[in-house]
Parts: sequence; structure tokens; C-alpha cells
Amino acid sequence: MKMKNLIIAACLFAGALFVNAETKYSSKLDRVKIYVNGAEVHRSASINLKAGTQTIVFKDLSIYMDPNSIIIGASNNVSILSSNYGRNNDRNRNENPKIQKLNDSLQYYYKKRSVQDNRYKVLNAELKLLQQNSKLGGTDGVNIDDLERATAFFNKRYTYLYDEMAKVQEKKNEISAHQRRIRRKIQKLRQDYPVPPQGQITVQVNAERAGVTQFNFSYLTRNANWYSTYEARCNDIGKPVTLIHKASINQRTGENWNNVKLELSTGNPNVGVNVPKLYPRYLSFNQYKPAYSNRVKANNYITPQYLDMDKDEVAESSSGRNNSFQGSRTLNKYTSQTSNEVAVEYVVDRPYNLPSNGKVQLVTLKSYEVEAKYNYYTVPKLGSSVYLIAKLSGWQQYNLLRGQVSLFFKGSYVGKTYFNPRANSDTLQLSLGKDPKVIVQRKTIRDYTKVKTIGANKKETIGYSISINNTNNKAIQIEVVDQIPISKHSNITVEVTEQSKGTLNEKTGEMNWTLTLKPGKTKTLEVYYDVTSPKNKTVYGL
Repeated sequence: MKMKNLIIAACLFAGALFVNAETKYSSKLDRVKIYVNGAEVHRSASINLKAGTQTIVFKDLSIYMDPNSIIIGASNNVSILSSNYGRNNDRNRNENPKIQKLNDSLQYYYKKRSVQDNRYKVLNAELKLLQQNSKLGGTDGVNIDDLERATAFFNKRYTYLYDEMAKVQEKKNEISAHQRRIRRKIQKLRQDYPVPPQGQITVQVNAERAGVTQFNFSYLTRNANWYSTYEARCNDIGKPVTLIHKASINQRTGENWNNVKLELSTGNPNVGVNVPKLYPRYLSFNQYKPAYSNRVKANNYITPQYLDMDKDEVAESSSGRNNSFQGSRTLNKYTSQTSNEVAVEYVVDRPYNLPSNGKVQLVTLKSYEVEAKYNYYTVPKLGSSVYLIAKLSGWQQYNLLRGQVSLFFKGSYVGKTYFNPRANSDTLQLSLGKDPKVIVQRKTIRDYTKVKTIGANKKETIGYSISINNTNNKAIQIEVVDQIPISKHSNITVEVTEQSKGTLNEKTGEMNWTLTLKPGKTKTLEVYYDVTSPKNKTVYGL
């Protein structure tokens, strides 16, 4: 009777172990939604469940997931009793199939090397045996016939052994070379397709009846991000600019994303969603010194140049106008764009492979044909270069994001700039590089430049000319920007006497001309101005 009870108890215990045993399953990667900081991974699996309570484990997941973000759903009235996240400590993880094939080849060469090693040991043992028994005769010596026979024998055996050992060593070297090449290939594959530590989700479920159940689950993971980059391509003056929007994506989540459909969002799931709350602000008699920022706002134009009589206060001109002008055929049919109150989202319906190696991969999102007006731009005071500018209008309708822009003109790369839609005006300006066919020269007119004393003051007269020569076979419109010095002292006055119909900004001293030049034509601008100051003072900055 006791034996019968023990058998029944053992069976019940074994049944309980069977019910609560953990079974590990792989899951299918359905889609990934990548944020500016993090990603949301969606997976699914079909599992044949038994009736009752049981534990299943979804393996090969990211080790960087947020356990609080896990969401699991099941079909067929299967109840999710509990779930928790943990690490998969199984070291026998699946590697790239190519690595397995290379490992098989490595084992093959290990066996061949073992055969040759054994062969070499046998030959070497025989060699040592010969060496140990190479002494002939005793105290009475040896006769000539025996010596000749022994010499012939040893000569033959030594020659054979050394030749065979050399052949075996050559084969061993060849095998070692094969092994080194295979190891290098394995190392390269492991670098390109790493098998990182893996996480797992353990789920306890209760099934009312046996059958196949569809599980869908998602989670947030760190170590993934994306940012916008652009290509601006112009085939010729007068044609629209093709603006190609790309996403630079990288991920080190610990799981390789193979053949996955991507969603990209400008949202950030890590930002708190708590509504801000005001607290009472109490007044007191304590005094605090306000903090002042030393930040200087950047100017899109050349810096005003001030005249000063103190050398230490001479203002230097800027290094030039800010040339960071804001601003392949794409796969538009694969990408849809939506926007809401908090984020802009892109859905890429074409599958991609994104290994967990941290390398940046470019994904083309959208391509836009943007109307553009073209003109040339030059600042002769800072150099003779003439820049071709494309002014794009109507770009606001595309919900563009900030990012670096690579510029191409007539198929050639001309440089990079940075685009920030918040800092931009209605017109997006892109510099398409220098045009050597427009020649600009700025020269001092020496016959006009002179100094005259008038009472306690002196008047210095300065004049210079700017010539613009269009050697293109087309008419061009060009904006010329120059400047005259301005005074910040009451006893220094500046008076412009000639500006060739240019527009003068009296606050900054900047002068602008907008000219139209026909092919082969030259236009010359002349600027004259007088500077009056005390004659016993030296004015710097002229």
C-alpha cells in the first residue's frame, strides 16, 4: 500500500514538473518603430499550447529592453497570468550559418593537421632510434664490408626520414595557412554580425483548451536612434532642386533586425508625460545677482566695422558671410509620412536588414522637387570668389526636419551645410559652390584717396572700385555686398559721397547691389567716402 502511494505521489510530482517546465520559443520580428532615442520592437509567435497553466519563454531578445514597457497579447481566450524579463544565460547561441560552415572547415583541417602531426612524430621517433644506434663495433673495431653496408643503410634511412619530415612540415604549413585564413573570415563575420548577449521574456499562461495560440508582444529598448540627412541635387540653373530626405539609423540593441519593416518617429518615449505643476513662489529680502549670457547672436552678413582712435578697441571684420545657407532617386512609393501634434512619423514599407553593430545605415525616405530661383553672391572685400545660390520656396509644406545637407551641382559634390527649419525664413538658401566664370576685382582708386587738413580736423578721402565680369554664355543676376566703416565716436564722422546706386545700411555700413549682367559684359561700381577726425589722432579701421 505504501509502495502504491509512493508511485502515485511520484507521478503527480512529475506531472507538476511537466506542467511548470519552461519551453523556449523563437519569435518573428514584425516591425520596429525607431525614435530619436530608443526603439519599439513588435514581435509575434504561434505556439501550440496544452490545456491548463504552463510557462513559455520568448528567447533571443534585446538585453536593453525596458521591463515596464512589455505588452503581451494572446488569442483563443488564453490568459496571461504573469510576465517577467531576464537574461538568457545559454552560451550555445546560434551564430551566423556561414560561421558554422567555416567552423566545420576548421575542424576538417584540425583532423588533417593531427594526421600530419602524428606522421611527423613517427618519423622523428625513428630518427632518434637511428641516432641512438649509430655506433658500430666494439673495442675490436669493425671490418670494411660491415662499415660499407652500415653506411649505405644509414644514408638511405636518414635521407628518407629527412625528406619525409620536410614533406610533412610543408603540409603542416599549408594546413596552418588554411586555418589562419578561416579564422580571419570567422573574426570578420563576428565583427559584422555579432551575436550579443540576449534577453528573454518568461510568460505564465492559462489555456482553456489545447490548440495553436497567436502571441503578439512589444517592448521598448535602448541603444537605437535615427536622425535626418539630406541630399540637394541641382542639374542646372533654372531647374528645380531635388531634395532627398534620408534617415541615418544605427542600433546596438543586442538583437539583429533582419528583413524588418521600419517606422521612424521624431517622438521620444523616454520623455516624462507628467503634467507640470506650479508651486508657490515666495519673496524675500535676499538679493541675488542676475546671470548674464555672453552668447552673441550670429549675423548672416559681414560684421559692422567700427572706426576707433584707440588701437586696442579696433574691431576686426568677420571671416565672411555665413555660408551655412539653410538648406539617387528616392523610394517615395515605399514611404508614407504622417504628422500629429507631438511627432512626425515615417512608415517604410520596404524591408531592411539592420545588424546590431552600431554602424550607420542610410534609408531613403522621401524625394521632393522644389522650385528654386538662382542668383550669384559675392563679398569682394573678403575675397574674389563668386557663389551660386539657389533660393528654394515652398519647402515648409514638406515638414522637413533639421539635419546635414550634402550639396550636388551638375552631378558633382560641392560641399555640406546644415538645415534648421526653425531658424529659417520663408526662403531656403543653398550655396552650390563657386563659379570661376564670374570674375570680381576690388581695387583702391589711388588718384582719389588723399588726406586734407581743415583747422583742428583732418579729412581722409577713400575710394575703391569693384568690377564684375560675366564670362558665362548666359545672363546672370548677382548680389554684390560690401561695406564702409562706421563710427562709434562723436568726433569721427563718415560721409558717403558716391555709392553707384547701391543700398546703404547706415547702422551696419553694409552696401548692397543687385545687378543683371549679360554674357561677356563687365560692370564697374565705385564707392567714395570721407572720414573726418581730430588731426592729432590716428583713426584705425579705415
